[in-house]
Amino acid sequence: MGRVLHFELSRALGGTRFRISIVVGLAISVLHFFTDVLPLVKWLGEWKGDPFSTPHSAYQHWIGMDLSTVWPVLLFMVLPLLAALPAAENYWYDRNSGYLNHIRLCCEIWQYKIAKVIAVFVSAFLVTVIPLTVDFLLTSAALPCICPEPANGLYSISDRSMFGAWFYQHPTLYILGYTMFDGIFIAAWTTQALTFSRWLNQRFQVILAPFLIYLIVYFIGIWSETSSITPMAFLLPFQPIANISPGTPCAILACLLILLVVFYFTPWRSTDEM
Repeated sequence: MGRVLHFELSRALGGTRFRISIVVGLAISVLHFFTDVLPLVKWLGEWKGDPFSTPHSAYQHWIGMDLSTVWPVLLFMVLPLLAALPAAENYWYDRNSGYLNHIRLCCEIWQYKIAKVIAVFVSAFLVTVIPLTVDFLLTSAALPCICPEPANGLYSISDRSMFGAWFYQHPTLYILGYTMFDGIFIAAWTTQALTFSRWLNQRFQVILAPFLIYLIVYFIGIWSETSSITPMAFLLPFQPIANISPGTPCAILACLLILLVVFYFTPWRSTDEM
């Protein structure tokens, strides 16, 4: 299995589409930095230690906590698509090109399937985490990391937000933890493309399927006024909707895992590979 896993990871992370996804994500982060963070540097000198004012902080203006620009919404809207580009449709290609028949001679099919899940998950995780991390590093290099105060009203995080107290007590750990959570959730969402590979006829349909479902769930949530259960409601670190229980994303992750096991690993027809 080690050889198959190494091949699938190199296939997912060494391709042109992985580089394209990283470049697009980084482009959004860099544009956010130059258009909305760097101009704030000139105002830092106006603070001059005034105890009644608060200078701009990196915790407030990095892309995950930016409430006043379109960049965070744009990034989190396209991340499911960028995450699917590197490897989401490789399983579809293997099934339709005959490569899967060769795999049968090299290893057990369940080992191949697990390696495929890991490759898709890792590539999607990196595509999500790298732009967020780079944006925070750039922002913290330009603006000071001043611990947020709940009384100044500059942040959308409150005691009704998930891990709100953690944000005000350990903001760096909050950002690190939330970035990891975003990477895990979007990567788990992207692995559903492996299931779609068994039922869809075109490879571009497989790549677009997780992204389209992501958008459909988002618009249905807005239309039905149940947006608190949509991924966009809890993936954005500034948490635009309060009173979201940590159980909501955990329940969605559990459902994604069940769907993957039932529809990807379980045979449905006598001609299936397992």
